[in-house]
Amino acid sequence: MRVKTYHILLLAYAFSVVESLYLPSIVQNIFRIGPPAKSPIPQFVLDINHRWLKDNEKILARHPDIERQLCDKSSPLWQNADKTSKSLPSDLFRKLNINNMRAGVSRPSWQNAHDRLREMRSCPAALHDVRHLRINMLVHDWEGPPYIEDTMPPPEVPQLLAEVLPSMYSLEILGFGVTEASSPAFEKAFAEANVTLPSITIFRSAAHNDWLLSRCPNVKRMDGPNYHSWSWGLMNPERVAFINNMRDMPIKNLDLYARWNLELVEKILDNAPNITTLTMDGPLNWTNYMKIPVGEALKRYLSILAQFPHLEELNLPRSEDLDLGFEGGHWCGNAYEGENGRAYGRMVAQQTAETIEAASRIVHDALPQLKKFSIGGGTPNITLNSAGTMDFSWPWTGRMEDWTYEIWPK
Repeated sequence: MRVKTYHILLLAYAFSVVESLYLPSIVQNIFRIGPPAKSPIPQFVLDINHRWLKDNEKILARHPDIERQLCDKSSPLWQNADKTSKSLPSDLFRKLNINNMRAGVSRPSWQNAHDRLREMRSCPAALHDVRHLRINMLVHDWEGPPYIEDTMPPPEVPQLLAEVLPSMYSLEILGFGVTEASSPAFEKAFAEANVTLPSITIFRSAAHNDWLLSRCPNVKRMDGPNYHSWSWGLMNPERVAFINNMRDMPIKNLDLYARWNLELVEKILDNAPNITTLTMDGPLNWTNYMKIPVGEALKRYLSILAQFPHLEELNLPRSEDLDLGFEGGHWCGNAYEGENGRAYGRMVAQQTAETIEAASRIVHDALPQLKKFSIGGGTPNITLNSAGTMDFSWPWTGRMEDWTYEIWPK
């Protein structure tokens, strides 16, 4: 069948219309002939996901020699930063990431890390301005094509990271997520390059990277298993390794998820006695098989915490994790359906509130010097009454029934 010329022209016109519309990329890809055009903007800049960049990417891409202009602080782009809504924002490079798996992005980890690090190394403006770097390398060694890759990184990736990180002179926050299997390769590269990162004050890490903490001598805040949480597991050897590396460091703020035991708290006291803020997430376990009265386990934890001379803020886990006789409500959502389910929800809410109130009294009696404490993320308003004792005010104080109905209406 012969295709007439006007049919070809009509089809070409349809393609051009589709390209000009603002459609999701998956729809545009159906109609696109050939691969999409590569942006002249370096990929690590696009990965920043800055709101200004989303609104101005097309305009920015039309600038001549855009890569050089973005990476040179003496360029006209930077000289006019922040002057208008169309000007380059001065915080463009404040937060960078090397992340091969996030919303809308799926790339091979080692190739992505290699390419992003080379781009950053070639961008003095980014190295100068970055304050927060998040590294997440999820290795595709468990999949089939097209993403299958080696468990271990090629040597140039750890070497590049050991070269680039010390060049970020003002970096304050480092999130370091590499796998247990690949961690020794990075440790070796950092040791060979004798890397020290004195500007880092906040350190977040996947498990098995405790060696890097010792290369950040001025860390004041350590966030453990809340970062890269899947890597940590349920037991505590990884946590102990990090805690052991805190000795002689100026750490003031420790945020840790664990299956807590008294020995772990004592380990923190031995290695980081000068912390001012401690966040304990996860259940407070009682490892002695001897039965003890309700509330005694919490008191024994607090007796150790009372030995921290500068502790000002304590954030405890949820009420059901405090070993106070309340185990929380049903985990299945079906239990809260219907009129009877909502009544059950109100009962659970009241028991939660009452357990929190009991815990707050125990905490205050044991640690009266605290300036702030929370239980399950909730913080009471504390006032001194006429009798000279502390009153704790919660959202349900004096209105428990109304409060439960606000959470679980009829």
